[in-house]
Amino acid sequence: MSWLKQVNQYSWTLLVVASLLSALLMIFGGSSLFNSQGKLQIDSTIEPFISRDSNAYQDFLHTRSLFGNEEVLVVALQPVPPQSLGLVHLELLKSLRKTLQNQLPGLRSIQSVFDIPRPVGACSGYSYFHQEQPGSICVSRLQRLQEELACLQIPTPPTRTPSDLAFSLENDPLGGPEELANDLADSLLLDLDPTELPQFDEISSEILHCPSKVWQKTPEELRQEANQDIKQILNDLAENSLALGDFVSAEGTTLGMVLQFNTNSLPSSAETQELLQEILKSFSSSELRIAYAGQPRQIYTSSKVLQEDIEKILPLSFGLIIIVLFAIFRTPRVIVVAFINVVLSLIWTGSFVGLIGHRLNLVTIAFAPILICVGSAYVIMVLDQFLSISKNLPKASIDSHVSKTLDKVVVPVSVTAFTTVVGFAALTVSPIPAIQQLGLYSCVGILLSNLFALTVTPSLLKILRVKASHTQSDSVHNSLSWFSKGSEWLQYRARKVIVFWLLLATIAGLGVLNLKIDSNSQALAPEHPLEQDLSLIESDLAGTQSLRLVFQAKPEAEEKLVSAATIVGLDNLEVWLLTLKTEQWPDSLKGLRIDKIYSPAQTLWVYRNGLDDLNDLEVQYFFEKLAEQDGPIFLSPDGENLLVTLRLKADGSSELLELREQLQQKLPEFVPHLDVTFTGGAVLTSESANNIASGQIDSVLLALFLIFGVMWGLFLSWKMGVIALFPNIAAVLLFFGTLGWFEIPLGVTISIIASIALGIGVDDTVHFLTRYHERVKQERDRRKAAQLALQQMTRPMLTTTLALGLGFSVFAFSELDSLQLFGLLTAYTLLVCLATDLTFLPTIVMETGLVTVWDYLGLRINKQLVQRLAIFRGLSVREAKIATLLAYSEDLKNRQVLFKTGDQGQEMFVILSGKIRIQQNPTGGATLAELGEGDTFGEMGLFRKAQRSATAIAVDETRLLVINRDSLYHLMQQRPRIATTLFRNLARQLRQAILQTSQRVLDQVSKTQQEEAPPTSQPRPLMLNIFQGMTTKEQESLRGFGVLRSLPQGEKIMNQGEQGKEVLILLQGQLKVQINKDKGCVVLALINPGNLVGETAWLEENLVRTADVVAGTDSLGLFYDRLALEKLCIQESRLAARFAFNLICLLADRLEAANEQLEHTTARSGV
Repeated sequence: MSWLKQVNQYSWTLLVVASLLSALLMIFGGSSLFNSQGKLQIDSTIEPFISRDSNAYQDFLHTRSLFGNEEVLVVALQPVPPQSLGLVHLELLKSLRKTLQNQLPGLRSIQSVFDIPRPVGACSGYSYFHQEQPGSICVSRLQRLQEELACLQIPTPPTRTPSDLAFSLENDPLGGPEELANDLADSLLLDLDPTELPQFDEISSEILHCPSKVWQKTPEELRQEANQDIKQILNDLAENSLALGDFVSAEGTTLGMVLQFNTNSLPSSAETQELLQEILKSFSSSELRIAYAGQPRQIYTSSKVLQEDIEKILPLSFGLIIIVLFAIFRTPRVIVVAFINVVLSLIWTGSFVGLIGHRLNLVTIAFAPILICVGSAYVIMVLDQFLSISKNLPKASIDSHVSKTLDKVVVPVSVTAFTTVVGFAALTVSPIPAIQQLGLYSCVGILLSNLFALTVTPSLLKILRVKASHTQSDSVHNSLSWFSKGSEWLQYRARKVIVFWLLLATIAGLGVLNLKIDSNSQALAPEHPLEQDLSLIESDLAGTQSLRLVFQAKPEAEEKLVSAATIVGLDNLEVWLLTLKTEQWPDSLKGLRIDKIYSPAQTLWVYRNGLDDLNDLEVQYFFEKLAEQDGPIFLSPDGENLLVTLRLKADGSSELLELREQLQQKLPEFVPHLDVTFTGGAVLTSESANNIASGQIDSVLLALFLIFGVMWGLFLSWKMGVIALFPNIAAVLLFFGTLGWFEIPLGVTISIIASIALGIGVDDTVHFLTRYHERVKQERDRRKAAQLALQQMTRPMLTTTLALGLGFSVFAFSELDSLQLFGLLTAYTLLVCLATDLTFLPTIVMETGLVTVWDYLGLRINKQLVQRLAIFRGLSVREAKIATLLAYSEDLKNRQVLFKTGDQGQEMFVILSGKIRIQQNPTGGATLAELGEGDTFGEMGLFRKAQRSATAIAVDETRLLVINRDSLYHLMQQRPRIATTLFRNLARQLRQAILQTSQRVLDQVSKTQQEEAPPTSQPRPLMLNIFQGMTTKEQESLRGFGVLRSLPQGEKIMNQGEQGKEVLILLQGQLKVQINKDKGCVVLALINPGNLVGETAWLEENLVRTADVVAGTDSLGLFYDRLALEKLCIQESRLAARFAFNLICLLADRLEAANEQLEHTTARSGV
């Protein structure tokens, strides 16, 4: 702390250095985060969400290397309103295709209705749009129309023959129709592009063939004829499984194109996407809607939306926090201080991200609002303490205010930063890079926020000369006066509040059982253009998601990969998938629809018109011809892998993964000789998303364990670790329970909320407990301390949580549904943390004690001191420190009065260092005693709340251990073994005081020649019997350690002068404690049932009895030897502590009775 004060002596220098370093970091680190247009570079691919060590990722890369990139874009053309397609739409499709081929970079191929060969007929092997003409010539219907229209533009008919206009079947390069009929699969391989046709002005009149009937029609009539032909062709295509869903809809109202890109291209780049959108927009009109979708657009759109969200959300976060700060503190200078602190944290952390070469993504982008919120919370804690000190010490200098503020806030703010870092550090063990990075960025940012809060903030307070505003102080405290009443309400309903939260946590825990892990593919609002386009394509064409099945032959199988058995098995698989009715699927697959299957079996079936009598040689020849003619790639170059692709629509990741499970179970029925690997971008994304979500549960458990360890270390008690962690556990349970009860699936972004809530929510817990700890040392009353701590901490806790909640809630303005849900659920979870901190914590600390590690380390108790102090006899240094900290300590200056004669006593004192003078009154009078280190005094004030009979004044600087009944109770509850030892030491001192008082009574009796001590009115007993406060079970357990004996009247049970070996608890009858004198026996006390005698046997070894014990009536008693009581301490430590506590209460009663006896004896003697 001293170095912080020294640093803050150079406020201007510190700010200049921080500013220069920030500028340098922005230059070198910030440049990596932004592009040339100053926009954030966002990584929207699936790469950050994939474990690099996973087999799924390796399979994905291997499949891509064998079969190319699966990323495609689907373009759909639909009339407005939807209607049957015709000539004009086909012409637009042809023109659009040509434009895309010429202008779009990285394009490998475009597939459309023009690329589906006719399987049978005179023009088999040509596109569906080719029609047979006289002379066995196949001519494209579109080309024919263009020529007919061109004929109408020339004055005389041409002389060329039709053989110049199109390919003849007899001259087909594949060898003619006979050879084609022998191998119908060859028709698939025809690389014919009928759309590459000359335009009207490119057609020469020298090559036109214009039948006479053309001259008899108008252009409109020619187009109508062509339109009818096109409609019929499209109807035929809708019945072709290769075209349906990809290139034409079942209703015939939508045309489709599939754009495939080169493996080394980047179709999701802004350049490609913006150019594509510009081209599509130029072809769109009020009568034609053009939509497109696919993973590249999803990546581009997500990146763009994230950029726009950050530009919108960060200013909103800052604005809301500024509003909160102004509403609370009412001074612009405070806002400037907080703003600078947060901006510095963002700049340094963002530069760190850039310097290590990372780019932000959908998850790591959350680090910015986290830092804004957490950084603001730290500054608010510092500011609140500074303004409180400024108000209470208005005449002190600002330097003094800053120094005192640092004294108060360094420990709690640093501890909260440490616990928050521990919570986020749990994320770094995730196998998912994005989660690791979020944990790393948050940890670095939080440490920087803590550093700036303790260095830059105090410097700014000095430079700006910030002062407390009476307006803000009074108004805020007045507005929160209701909470003072609330704290009193909590005091009387502590147990009910605890039960309420435990019950609520249990109910939430039951909701966790309904939790569903799923990553919904719809990340944007339904009205977003991407979702609108995707909806059209998935409803009219086929889904844009794909699942790749890669087959390999089993080493032990007789059948080969390339075989008829494989093709037939894949055909059966396709039939099973496409004919399975929706109601037959399990509920987990209700949101899934399989639209297309790209399989060699399907292709071969179409062009072979079935698979009857298929043999291995025919299958081998089929794949060879595919490879020669650059046909669809189903077989890898090495012939070891076979690809089948499913094109589908899935509502979420769970459906896709469930389909994989169903296929794994079903495939052995169809292709038992093959192994299969499932891969593809969709399945990889789904698996990674579910791994992230389920892995976050492990991260939450790890975070809980780490924070629990920190709390255990801070408060030196595992129980206090649990208590301190409970508000955050309750918040996490309510978060997961809310998801379960309201059926909100646990996706990628919201899965990290629990870790964020744990990391941030624990801050308020630590702040409250540290403030409570300060108050309890001052008040020496846990209930009152809890009330005062709650009243003092309500404002900063409400302020910080409000700032945090509003900071995260601005995500509700995001266009991404997942980010909206993330922001709102995070704010909700933090509010739950606040509610438990403000209600559960105050009530639970009223029932427990609190020890902190910084107090433990600062306590100056060593081995020599422990050996000198009788109260610590039998304790180690560690145990003595804990006993001291569970009680209270008080430092007195020289000549400071501790208590005065007549004050109401409630505590006893042990002198740890220094001296105490006991005198008759505060102003003087005779000195009754001077006590030093190790002495105890004030016992009767502790046990009987008696008025002080003298005044205690410190002679030197003195440190006292203050023990009250509250501290004894909590020591007994939390540290029963230490409590038992401490209580035995107190019992020894009380017994010694009883002996001294009894001896004075005997001396008075001897002086006055009395035969026995005079009867006296017994004082109201503090402890009715040794079993008081014990449950029936505990009483039975205590009886089990003793030996029951009957005691006839007159039997001498214990003899004066003998060594004490047993302790006796009287159950029935009455005993006399008497002492032999020259003229007979003097009765000192009467022992009634439930009382105890002979405690010397347990308290000291080898001590002799100081009196006789005789049965006054027939009695019954329990006898305990020293060994039995030591066994009790080991086996039943809590019961032993209660027994020892009751013993010192009984001894206090005896001491009070002895004092009363002494007063009566002294009065009778006239002294």
